[in-house]
Amino acid sequence: MELLIAFPLLILAFIFQTTIIARLTLLNGMADLMMLILIAWGLQEESKNAWMWAILGGLAIGFGSAAPWFIFPICYLILIAITTRFRSRIWQNPILAMMIITTIGTFMILGVEFTFLRLSGINLSFKESLTRTILPSMLLNLLLAFPVFWGMRETARLIYRTKNTS
Repeated sequence: MELLIAFPLLILAFIFQTTIIARLTLLNGMADLMMLILIAWGLQEESKNAWMWAILGGLAIGFGSAAPWFIFPICYLILIAITTRFRSRIWQNPILAMMIITTIGTFMILGVEFTFLRLSGINLSFKESLTRTILPSMLLNLLLAFPVFWGMRETARLIYRTKNTS
């Protein structure tokens, strides 16, 4: 049941991110809705297939992005590993875990993209990338983290309530 919900939800998230979220920028930064959904899903106690969600979401964003396709699946899988570790350690305060992992994920993904661009020969200033892309992206991600977490919590309750009653 969980994977049946994952496909349409992740497709809608991909469409929403590439059409609407991509237009809502702060300086050069933009939110990563897919990352937020994956983190929020991974923090749900009942979620068991967060790894599959990360692979599906990572491939969708990877193939729809100008960055190399493999960056997002790898980064999202690392984030799910961190998320499941946090879930087992900081289970009493999932909102705090959401904020911490969102911060880590933003730095990780944009840091990997920055590193890849530097290795590709594109001369970027780290200070400018940090102030114009990474920090604004982090702010947008943190602003969206609360509503995404609550939406995914309600989705998990709906899925597992249905599963428990049948």
